[in-house]
Amino acid sequence: MIYDYPYLEFIRVAKECRNILIEDTLNSDSPDLYDALCSSSQSQIYHIKLELYEIQWIELHWLKISETIQNRSCSLTERKELISMFAKWYRDFVSNWDYTEFDATIFDERMNILKALISVNNEWEKNLKRMKVSFEKSKKILNEKIKELEVEVY
Repeated sequence: MIYDYPYLEFIRVAKECRNILIEDTLNSDSPDLYDALCSSSQSQIYHIKLELYEIQWIELHWLKISETIQNRSCSLTERKELISMFAKWYRDFVSNWDYTEFDATIFDERMNILKALISVNNEWEKNLKRMKVSFEKSKKILNEKIKELEVEVY
């Protein structure tokens, strides 16, 4: 195995993922990130949406590393060594984002929970809009009845 390869590959993956983050931010390529950035920064859902994107972005690093390992032609011993090195670096990388090693193993579940919270929030907002429309409609009907009664009285 070329001994510079793991270091250079980890740096390449980090650079590629950073470029994806930049593109997602500048070009609104990610609906999750765009949705978060368009939310009110004072709302709780804003933080949930950003956390969801952050977890997806951090997990993307491991997905790219796994893809790299799978596409590399090497012996089983070298593959195990690569996985061990990348796993250690990835664990260190994840811990720099204030996630524990345990968090790294349950990112999928956390993403599902965050998506569910966002979905509940979206449903709540839809219901609030429906209620508002219903109140407006009732208010309009009542105002029309009041006008009819005023006309009848005069």
